[in-house]
Amino acid sequence: MNESHPSQLSSPTSIPPTVLLTPTFQEAPTDVFNPTVTISPVSLPLFPWPVPKPSALEVLTLGSLGKLAGTGITFRDVEKRISNALDSAGYDDKSYFGVPGGFAIVTRLEKMDAYGFPDYRYRWASALPPISFTDFSLSDYLRALFGAPKGHYRVFVFVVSSEPVLQSGTPVAQLDAQTWIVEGANRLPNQMEDLPYTREHRTTAYVYEFVQSGIGETARFNIPSDFTGKTHLKRADLWENLNADTSTPTINPNVNQIFQPGSLEPGYDMGVDSSGGLTDWVTVSGKEICMAYPSGQAWGAVFITIGKPTNPPRPSQDLSEYKKLSIELRGADGGESILVGIKDNTQPNDGSETKYHVTNLTTGWTTVEIPLMEFTGADLKRLYVVTEFVFENISETVCVRNIRYLR
Repeated sequence: MNESHPSQLSSPTSIPPTVLLTPTFQEAPTDVFNPTVTISPVSLPLFPWPVPKPSALEVLTLGSLGKLAGTGITFRDVEKRISNALDSAGYDDKSYFGVPGGFAIVTRLEKMDAYGFPDYRYRWASALPPISFTDFSLSDYLRALFGAPKGHYRVFVFVVSSEPVLQSGTPVAQLDAQTWIVEGANRLPNQMEDLPYTREHRTTAYVYEFVQSGIGETARFNIPSDFTGKTHLKRADLWENLNADTSTPTINPNVNQIFQPGSLEPGYDMGVDSSGGLTDWVTVSGKEICMAYPSGQAWGAVFITIGKPTNPPRPSQDLSEYKKLSIELRGADGGESILVGIKDNTQPNDGSETKYHVTNLTTGWTTVEIPLMEFTGADLKRLYVVTEFVFENISETVCVRNIRYLR
């Protein structure tokens, strides 16, 4: 196995963030789409700018996290705050877009009741035609709602930007649909995650509300909403988690987290390789890493390293105070097996390192705790590969979420 030149899940790019000294909220001319705005060169499709005039909005403080703006927190921290709040409230599907000086997160269209609470019986209405979640088009939403049951529907858009937030005065239903057809991503690109969240950045929640008077009727965009942006967020069970005024997250001295639902922890990176040089068989979602090991390969490996995978001399981390490697795993079909290993920064790339064989996975999550003493030959004082997953001849799909070292 050759880890010297692994292909990364995304190519790193240097991205200069756009910073303005005095963020303000302005209204753009009603007939301007603002085609001259400068966008940082990131691998995200662009959200319409100026932001379409919403039904309601609310500028978020982000609680204690917002108070740390300009002191080292990053887009990763802000994205995780928003994403975790959405996950906790049941918004599992979301899409990512680029905006000047930042990014936007868009939720799935949901049905709510007349008071702004999710209509849990029909929240993700099965009667709705499927809307491509790789596209953001409010015109598509209006068309889809043509056959939807009577009621109120909404979409949340969270915009994180250092730019003055312009708001288009044109009603959404009158916008040229061509300006909305952009492809959304399923996560924030790696090269954006470490960008600083400065004192110039603001996070704003926009609500786009639609009212359908009956099946076969044309839905209308409801502006203004009967509720404030804050009320929408509170009744969607998002407000508290978005603006939690807790202290800096407590670090558990007995746990060294490597990956948790959302992303790798800062300081770690990941590589993929196989005997045939295939590197496109791993996906990272907001909750898990799924490895769809392809057929026709003698071996395949996914490895999490200290920093980016590199040639010697390699960095390392002292994890000798920990006793176990804890991993949550599941198989796509049940019955899968996988080899788990670690390596120090002196061990060769020939596959000779000791590995632990995990067998008979189920389709449900299983926590596997491996004593670190099982990995004979690896110097725990200088680990470079903190976790690796190795596949052999059989094509199979295995997913992983929590990865951590335990004392």
